[in-house]
Amino acid sequence: MSLEQQQAGAAISVEQTNVTTVLSGRWLVFARVGWVVIALLALGLVSASVPRYFAFLHVLCTDTAAACRNSGQITPADLRAFQALDLSLDFSATFQTVLYIVFTVVYAAIGIVIFWRKSDDRMALFASLTLVMFPAAFNTSALATLPSVWLLLSQFVAFLGDIFMFLFFYLFPTGQFVPRWTRWVWCAAIVF
Repeated sequence: MSLEQQQAGAAISVEQTNVTTVLSGRWLVFARVGWVVIALLALGLVSASVPRYFAFLHVLCTDTAAACRNSGQITPADLRAFQALDLSLDFSATFQTVLYIVFTVVYAAIGIVIFWRKSDDRMALFASLTLVMFPAAFNTSALATLPSVWLLLSQFVAFLGDIFMFLFFYLFPTGQFVPRWTRWVWCAAIVF
């Protein structure tokens, strides 16, 4: 076999393995509008939760240590340790809230830049939406502080963020499940 035939065969196999993920036409418009709606919903809920989360962090946790760690609240023992270091409950609440805001802004900014630059690529679009949704999925205790009217919507956004994050690791970078049987693992994870 000549060198030219080997190169031609290699070129064909490379072209067959590359998956096009470019959107166009109505699907592109639908994907962009969907991205904007979901991103605004997630960022709006996260933004609305910040003042209530800050107030929530000012309350001492009297639950188990694991529950307190998951909610972000500090225990009376933690407060005594903070006071020994001349730190207050307000410092802890402010620090955690600022960290939450910075975390949200950084992830949202990266997601928005990816959306801005590559919104015609379905995998880039999905990755950017996953980044924007990640703060809502990561800190569900902040969303839980929203009024009960918003509870179902905030739980839906957190669930969607969890699904996107889990799915992202199965689809990256090609946008396809590799190996194929992993799609069933993903379906089982959603049910779980």
